[in-house]
Amino acid sequence: MANRPSRKPQKKTTRRRTTASRRGKAKAFPLKRAALAAFLLVALGMALGLALSAWTRDDGAAPVVAETVVEPPPPTIRTPMLEKQDNLPPLPPPPPLAVDPAPVVIPQQPAVPPKAAAEPSRVEEAALPPPVSPMPEKSEELPPWQRYAVPMPQTNGRPMIAIVIDDMGLDRRRSDLIAALPGPLTTAWLPYARDLPRQTAAARARGHELIVHVPMEPQNPNVDAGPDVLRVGLPPEEIRRRLISGLESFDGHIGINNHMGSKFTEDLAGMSVVMEELKERGLMFLDSRTSPVSVGVKAAQQADVPNAGRHIFLDNDDDATLVLGQLAKTEEVARRHGMAIAIGHPRDGTIEALRQWLPTLEQKGYVLVPLSAIIRKRYAKG
Repeated sequence: MANRPSRKPQKKTTRRRTTASRRGKAKAFPLKRAALAAFLLVALGMALGLALSAWTRDDGAAPVVAETVVEPPPPTIRTPMLEKQDNLPPLPPPPPLAVDPAPVVIPQQPAVPPKAAAEPSRVEEAALPPPVSPMPEKSEELPPWQRYAVPMPQTNGRPMIAIVIDDMGLDRRRSDLIAALPGPLTTAWLPYARDLPRQTAAARARGHELIVHVPMEPQNPNVDAGPDVLRVGLPPEEIRRRLISGLESFDGHIGINNHMGSKFTEDLAGMSVVMEELKERGLMFLDSRTSPVSVGVKAAQQADVPNAGRHIFLDNDDDATLVLGQLAKTEEVARRHGMAIAIGHPRDGTIEALRQWLPTLEQKGYVLVPLSAIIRKRYAKG
């Protein structure tokens, strides 16, 4: 009996191990259950994601609306060196005429952003017309606006068109190209350009008429119209001094027109001083009409100064096709009223358009005349 092994201790150990194992299993079960729950949640999420993706790809699904940002249009940029408008009211007629050829109102073209600077197109020089006498001998009793006028061609009842080219003299190359065109053109020379006596004499020898392009104050104070600008509020003696300086910059001209001047031409007091000097010197005045309320023609009529006003502005854009369109409008004005005055500048597009257009006038039934011819017709003293 003493050698028989005892079983009780073995059972006790086994029970202890079993109890510990059960306790371990009991503790591990919640962990497994949590892992299973997490797995099920992940699987459920994936399934929902796939279903949602399939739903949004369906053709019947509601579209996603994105916010549309509309940028404001770019600001209109105007070239500051020129003040020209076409939508202007008709000028009143001069007293000697019963009916004034009122200008056709041309709708303003929408402004566009400026194009990138491009190299100017090449314009070949036209064949020069035979020279004419720069200063034809006329009676000294005639006023200079008639004494230095280019001879008027025979019209035979055809509508008359005068082409005035402003801003002559500064750009020598393009001014020479203008002077090389068949005339008679009317060339308006800036009084502060260099070598004006030689430039103007060459243009006059080619059959073109001469006027002085007098700088006058614009509405925009940031625009530089050049030296000796006629400004509102200047004393009359200073206005007269500046004007005389321009008038004496070269000989052989018949009068003046305004360079810019949208502010000064609205001032009757200042314009009256100008007209007094023009009357005393026997010169004419062409209103470039840079302001819709210019008093230039009114002041000229009050001072008994021969005058006229622009009808069409040719080159808001330096594009030959657009300039040709404006020349067609000039023809329309001339056809309706018997005469028309258009203003352009020494630009490549304008030069090219004139080179194409000038040879067509006779076939179309128009006649190109110097500005003095239209003023003579209007003023009825030629």
